[in-house]
Amino acid sequence: MKKHWNFALVAAAALLLAGCSSSTTNTSTEAQTESSATAETTQAEAGQEETTDTAGDKRDNVVIALTTDVSSLNPYGQDNNVTNQVMFHIYEPLVTQDRDLNIVPCLADSWEESEDGMTWTFKLHEGVKFHDGSDFTAEDVVASYNYAKNESDSYKSRFATVDSIEAVDDYTVVLHMNKKYPLLLTDLAMVCISNKENIEGKTEEEIGNSVIGTGRYKLVEHVKEDHIDMVVNEDYWGEIPEIKSVRFRPISNAATRTATMLSGELDVMGGVSVQDVDRLEAAEGIHIITEPSMEMIYINMEQTLDDNPAVEGGGNPLKDVRVRKAMYQAIDTDMIINNIMQGHAYPTATLIRDTFNGFNPDLERYPYDPEAAKQLLAEAGYPDGFMITLDAGSDITVNSSEVAQAVASYWEKIGIKVNVNLMPSATFLPHIRPYEHKTGLLISAWSVYTGEGITMMNQHCYTYDQEKGTGNANRGHYSNPEVDKLIDEAMQESDKERRAELTREIDQITHDDVAYIPLYVQENIFAVKDDIDYTPRFNKYVFAWDISIK
Repeated sequence: MKKHWNFALVAAAALLLAGCSSSTTNTSTEAQTESSATAETTQAEAGQEETTDTAGDKRDNVVIALTTDVSSLNPYGQDNNVTNQVMFHIYEPLVTQDRDLNIVPCLADSWEESEDGMTWTFKLHEGVKFHDGSDFTAEDVVASYNYAKNESDSYKSRFATVDSIEAVDDYTVVLHMNKKYPLLLTDLAMVCISNKENIEGKTEEEIGNSVIGTGRYKLVEHVKEDHIDMVVNEDYWGEIPEIKSVRFRPISNAATRTATMLSGELDVMGGVSVQDVDRLEAAEGIHIITEPSMEMIYINMEQTLDDNPAVEGGGNPLKDVRVRKAMYQAIDTDMIINNIMQGHAYPTATLIRDTFNGFNPDLERYPYDPEAAKQLLAEAGYPDGFMITLDAGSDITVNSSEVAQAVASYWEKIGIKVNVNLMPSATFLPHIRPYEHKTGLLISAWSVYTGEGITMMNQHCYTYDQEKGTGNANRGHYSNPEVDKLIDEAMQESDKERRAELTREIDQITHDDVAYIPLYVQENIFAVKDDIDYTPRFNKYVFAWDISIK
């Protein structure tokens, strides 16, 4: 057996100290009983209003801005950055990632992968309780994983290689695989564990209405588009966080977020508009933190359907690789980065982050060349262009509306008439689900935190199949049997270097096919009050337990 005892014995004590870190929404959801919720609400409200107590001690509350509201309070509803950030305060996975993306224990103390890779055995941490006082056991893991695998469109792809989940005893879970998958832990790190009683026989809405996890914080109240209040879980099995009450403020408008930060109502704010960096940095009591993110901004193009829903008059010009390449070469990405993003972004030729295994440094962007783009359109039979709708989230990333308008203007210059359809993320994200077939051209963002480029290729370039759970982010329905075969091989390859070679080969093929148009890597920009001690994570999640008061 290949054993992975990361912290299983010696670090078990450290784990107890450190704990672990890494959807229909109600107007007001209380996670606890009425009596405890009332007390907790009072504590949360008091925490938001006071920065110090009467004795002059340090405050223990923070207000964190969100760029949008959560998509769901069902932990298996929507797999996106904002929702995951909030969910991981309440729920926990079996394993998680540290700041350097290494897999470390969470609700599982240790795990073993069989020699043939066909079973994974997890030993669970004992003595953990849910927020309602019930015991955490293997049955909760089985129920959570079965729901994610069979009922969740957003999470079932993470279980595509899992045949069944078995509770051997109260604290042992075995995953039986349908094929070898060395990267299983990177998927499980994103899957929360909920209470069995809150899952089995419940609807999606019912699960989202009873928010009970094992995490560091308990939900007090969610008022949609206004705030999400939490208080610390005093019975948490690990170290109790310094921050005792948390308020998340969803503020989708960047200018409003900045104004709210400047007014002193926020402590930590991500998604800072590039136009506001200097203003915030010059403000008294606020400092700016920047770092390259893992979020890739890219364009998906429907290239399988004969009738693209985005194309006026029917047909689908985007099935022709010459058209896709023309649209790629028509975009001046450097100009977008310098002018719209004001230098707070980095050009890329791939969806794979340069720090990930399998990144190909020799892959180059197709050059900006509008004349070559016009020639390609003419060769493909569209000398006068065509009319198409570009879907984009107005608040999905920093300056996403402006970027969408700029891309459309570049396409207009080569004869493609574009209707820009801007939507708030709450509307945009459901609209672009691959199985809906509602979009035929879109700008979006995606990030993975596995440290493995093959994970991104698997999600974006494997042939989409809703039943099999493959290609869950393949919104353009790109399909190449050779790519599928290579991804299958890479996803089962235990040797890291060989996996990297396969990933680079896949990346080259999809680049030649123009499976998507990569634009840039976004920079994470945070505004933080000076009395806050905070170091951002690679995944840009803002966790309250990472925050301390100076």
